[in-house]
Amino acid sequence: MTQIKFITKSEKIYLANNEHLIVFDILLEGEKVERNIKINLDGEGASVEVYGIFFGNQNQRFISSHTVNHNASRTSSYLLTKGVLDDKAVCAYRSLIDIQPGATGCKGEQKEDTMILSREAHIDAVPALQIGNDDVKASHSVSATYLDEVKKFYLEARGLSESEAESMAVFSHLADILDKIEDKSLKEKIVKKINVKVGERPGRQ
Repeated sequence: MTQIKFITKSEKIYLANNEHLIVFDILLEGEKVERNIKINLDGEGASVEVYGIFFGNQNQRFISSHTVNHNASRTSSYLLTKGVLDDKAVCAYRSLIDIQPGATGCKGEQKEDTMILSREAHIDAVPALQIGNDDVKASHSVSATYLDEVKKFYLEARGLSESEAESMAVFSHLADILDKIEDKSLKEKIVKKINVKVGERPGRQ
């Protein structure tokens, strides 16, 4: 049976045999926020999916950490975080998949991708793998991109305003995770907060 959990504070989670958890970690508010999520796959066949979104603007400072410990065999983890940074916002993102020596047949994958909307914004993303044996499949990747001015110009040429074009680019970037949120009411609240942040960009008020 799959469980779904929305994280609002630092937390440690323990999964037993064949338990499957989907975690959403949404960071949008707060001037300075530090959140650490540690998940222990203690039972054979346990699995977790961690989906993170952060959007920092103005002078927001985020520290986000996702750690998965594979303590049992045939466990699996998938970590995907998508971020957006504007103005002078900064985010330090850390992720770790730690597969213990006795945990064989494990799978772990982590990806982080940040869209930078301002030259003064900064992302510091460091993914890490600790592999204790050879019988595993594990990978990680990190990328940072700037708002594509060519695509933005094309959208404006098609009749969209500048703010509408930027909003479309942001939501396209975050769509992989937003589409996984089945709670419509909660998703609408998240989308509304993101729209407010896009609208706060210089010259958009």
